[in-house]
Amino acid sequence: MAITRSYQSVGECQHCGGPMPVGKSTGRRRVYCAPACRKAAYEKRRARKPDATIVKVVDRVVVERHETIVDKGHDIGTCQFRVAQSPRACTLIVQHLAGMARNKELLDNNEWAPAVRAIEDLFNAITGPPPRRYR
Repeated sequence: MAITRSYQSVGECQHCGGPMPVGKSTGRRRVYCAPACRKAAYEKRRARKPDATIVKVVDRVVVERHETIVDKGHDIGTCQFRVAQSPRACTLIVQHLAGMARNKELLDNNEWAPAVRAIEDLFNAITGPPPRRYR
């Protein structure tokens, strides 16, 4: 009495349901079509345990974002506040204005008249008011 065993290969992958590749006639039967399916099935079984963390393996996704930056300018009050809070910025501004005064750019151009008055006010605030002249 001889016992004959025949193995039929599983027709589809137990994880993805895809077709099974042709395997060897000896050894264990394949359950998954690829190592990726075997790993995914393992992760799925492991995730069912109470202290498990789901790990999902994904391909790298590259997202390209092209942004157009439009310079809308800025509020001059914000700029003034920031410069006034920085001793270094104030020094640079005063040095630049002194250079313009030496080159006669401040007094020759009427656009700078309000700035010249403000510089005179600053000078008077630092040194005291100018002496009064009597007639």
